Amino acid sequence: MRLITSTARALLLGLLIQSVVVAGCAEDDKTTSTVGTDATDATDAADATDATDAADGTDGTTAVDGSDGTDGTDGTDGTDGTDGTDGTDGEPICTPGQETCNGTTRVVCSADGSQLNSEPCDNGCKFGKCVEACTPNSATCDGDVLVTCSAEGVEAKTPCDSGCADAKCNTVEPVCEGGKVFCDVGLKAIVECAPDGLTAQKKEACPFGCADGASTCSEAACEVGETRCAADDEKVVELCLEDQSGWKKAEQACKVSCKDGSCFVPTCEPGASECGVLGVEVCNDEGTGFEVKELCKSGCAVTPEGPACKQCKKGLKQCDGKTIEVCNDEVVGFVAESTCTDIQACQNGACVDMAVLSDTNSAEANYLILMKAMAKCFAAGVEGSCRAIDTSGLTKAITIDDLETWFCENEEDEAFQASFGTEADFIAATDIIGSCGFIVTNLQDMTFEQDEVQPGKNAVQCIGYSDGGFISNGKELIVDLCSAFK
Repeated sequence: MRLITSTARALLLGLLIQSVVVAGCAEDDKTTSTVGTDATDATDAADATDATDAADGTDGTTAVDGSDGTDGTDGTDGTDGTDGTDGTDGEPICTPGQETCNGTTRVVCSADGSQLNSEPCDNGCKFGKCVEACTPNSATCDGDVLVTCSAEGVEAKTPCDSGCADAKCNTVEPVCEGGKVFCDVGLKAIVECAPDGLTAQKKEACPFGCADGASTCSEAACEVGETRCAADDEKVVELCLEDQSGWKKAEQACKVSCKDGSCFVPTCEPGASECGVLGVEVCNDEGTGFEVKELCKSGCAVTPEGPACKQCKKGLKQCDGKTIEVCNDEVVGFVAESTCTDIQACQNGACVDMAVLSDTNSAEANYLILMKAMAKCFAAGVEGSCRAIDTSGLTKAITIDDLETWFCENEEDEAFQASFGTEADFIAATDIIGSCGFIVTNLQDMTFEQDEVQPGKNAVQCIGYSDGGFISNGKELIVDLCSAFK
């Protein structure tokens, strides 16, 4: 083997170092793994000659013997120079342990900096490291980037506009319906939703607020200083808010109740009753005062059961037909005390001597009443008027012939006789009528000055007694105007 001259060797060594340094810096240009491995090439024979001298591993000083080489034609013998990588006495060609990438190849500087070792990366090289294969069908977040791995193990990266979380890009939900105008209750304003629905812009401020879902502002709910009673509590007053947007409840409730927007103390207990000026009065439902429940014409009286209208004045008497009624209890009212006879009338709470004739009676009943009245007067034998006649309810006149016919037809009937009440009254009636039949044993003692008992009159005609007639017995019953007896 020929030795290369020291000058030539130094030149070749400088070129080799420069080539290695450039290759180390440009990790993405070319693979530098051929450095020191292709010494068999003739072009690298010069290194091989040096390498043979370095094969002893002791020092590189023996290289000076190479100056005797005359030419490089014998460089083919340099194939033995592969052991020259162990030379330690040469200058480092790279930073020991440095890791770089050359495309998809990983390049690592040896521990002594004497050579660069390369390693192909199946999944690419990054920052001097071979990228490990990803887990198929997996996903993860790298900051705001979504990193996914396909079924084939190919990694892909997708930036997330709204950030990445839980192995997926965040999605932004719309906050409103695109283009819709609506009320933002909290903001107290009408807002308009952006077309994408992600934001809403204030369109109009609402001094009095707005209703949820409304597209216009609300009017003032009340006037400043206005009050009202709470709908859910009858003892609470509500006040208008200063901004007029609504109501707020007063801090303290009313002791009794709220009425017309203010605390109310009733003047009476609802439903309570008492005697008032006009009658029985009852406190109204609001307790604001008494109202007349029952008008009392005779006044109001307080009883154990409560106030009640007086029905009458105690001790007062009145008539109910022929019945005399008396007031013993002002609240109970009138009760029956006595009944007038059929030849009497009740007037002003007392029985008066009056024969009341009416169409409500039969003709025979009217004849009996009139005849009994005459018998009483005849039997008494007192000069003057003894009984008035009331024919206000009668429409047909009664004559002496009517009485005489009726009496004589029934005279022998015992029931008829008994209808006079007493035997003395029947005998007196017989004397008044006179003898019935053909043989006159007693002249008639009865005279009608107007020829009849006139209908439709009240106390205009009276029954009277006279002791100065032309009859043998000197007695006579007269029906005449009441004024004629005075």
